[in-house]
Amino acid sequence: MNISRDDAAQALSDIAQTEGRSRDLFGYRVAGPILIVWGVIWMICYAAMGILKPAQWGLVWIPADIVGIIASIAMTYRARCRPATAMSWWRILGFGLLIATFSAAVFSMFYPAGMNAYMAFPGLLTGTIYASIGLVRMTRFLWVGLAVIAFTLTGYFLFPAYLAYWMAVTGGGGLIISGILLRRA
Repeated sequence: MNISRDDAAQALSDIAQTEGRSRDLFGYRVAGPILIVWGVIWMICYAAMGILKPAQWGLVWIPADIVGIIASIAMTYRARCRPATAMSWWRILGFGLLIATFSAAVFSMFYPAGMNAYMAFPGLLTGTIYASIGLVRMTRFLWVGLAVIAFTLTGYFLFPAYLAYWMAVTGGGGLIISGILLRRA
């Protein structure tokens, strides 16, 4: 049996597509529990923002972020992600430092802004990051990101007096629901 060049090229293309789809599904299964963890962190921290004075917000967010980062790394490691299926650790660390630097720069440049701007910024940044991931590779993240952005803007403009609680329920709940759905992918 002879296989033409076109048939061979089509078979290789099909294999590459199947490989990419398999990698994406694996990524969704790894990301699902991580989104759930961050959803819980958002619920706790944003609810605390509604109760605490702004000067105390860091006392809740900083330890929660550390727990979230450690949990995310542990879940990724547990899933046995190898460099071929996950970014290298130095890129993840660099990405985190870039986001932290960008956030600090924005906060310092726009100081003094109303407290709601500080509450809304993480939602907008997170939504933008997830939507960007969705545009580049894993399309389901596009919808997660757009939902986080939409919920953040809705709360900021329509429910400013309740923004912290709005973000706890819609942002945290949205990440949890997204994580459950992605885990089942």
